[in-house]
Amino acid sequence: MKTSNFVTKAIATALLASQLLGMRAFANAVNVHTFTPSANPSYMLSEDALLHHSWGERLERPVFFSVFYDMVNDPLVELNGDRTERRATLVDSINSLNLSVAYSFLPQLQFGVSTTLSLVQLPEVAQQFAFSDSRLFSKLRLNSESDVVSFALMPELIIPTGNRTLFLSNNGFGGGMRFIAEHDFNVIQATANIGYRYSPDATYRDLNMRSVVPASLGIVKPLGSRWAINADLSGEITLPLNTHTNPSQVYLGAKYRISQDFIASAGGSIGAFNDRSSANYQIIAGLTMMPSAAKKSEPIPFQRVEPVAVVPAPIVVSAVAKPRVIFTPKELLITEE
Repeated sequence: MKTSNFVTKAIATALLASQLLGMRAFANAVNVHTFTPSANPSYMLSEDALLHHSWGERLERPVFFSVFYDMVNDPLVELNGDRTERRATLVDSINSLNLSVAYSFLPQLQFGVSTTLSLVQLPEVAQQFAFSDSRLFSKLRLNSESDVVSFALMPELIIPTGNRTLFLSNNGFGGGMRFIAEHDFNVIQATANIGYRYSPDATYRDLNMRSVVPASLGIVKPLGSRWAINADLSGEITLPLNTHTNPSQVYLGAKYRISQDFIASAGGSIGAFNDRSSANYQIIAGLTMMPSAAKKSEPIPFQRVEPVAVVPAPIVVSAVAKPRVIFTPKELLITEE
């Protein structure tokens, strides 16, 4: 009887331990959908330093809305033991719709929020809708935009609103900071971003994305008053350093100014440095809205105009003074004593 009880308890303990281990393994997750478009319309994957112009157009707008669609192919794959080739695909594709809004309380201070709804395709599983992690962000310009180089800081807070079973969440709050430097060369505008992001539970199998150094370089080249092309080179360096888990991409696209309040963007990206740990390709298209803050003109009050009689001004004939001395060829006449 004692032996039976002991075996029963041992089995129950083993089952409980396996459940706890399974829960712990399931608790950690990685968000493989890292696309976060720039809050302002100058670049795509890089952030600007709150310069209030973009290819010659003033952007003194307090509010920015953006809607972006993107499709990324093979965002998560499994490599062989030698890390030389892909062995399996864990996530086939992700189609997403990113919504973000940013508001400038001051010319040098901006706050914003963004969230993403995704359609995830796993191997041999029906597509599923789910949210990705959301983020709160702010941007603070550190010096004047008239300086040679403009600097800004961008703190971010990651909120775990995503579905971890679909690889859309880091399963916990995270945060980070970016340092931004931007310069306008007149011919092109360029920005450089580098920062640090920490997510305590961002792990999956041997993939460790807890500590990440995001870095990017973006340029925009005007092509007249309405068209511009832009390029971004971005990547994430994991800490401790691991050459097999550093996704990167190079983006090339175009922007079109529909009107003073709307800018359309479209382009695509491919894996840049490590094609094994980076997604195959990504397609991006979106619209940025900048409502103008035009002041409403005050209505002019109606006034009744009474007719006024017009009195002709008197005609004044100026008197010409009589000459006092008159010269003639034969005589000199004096008109008065």
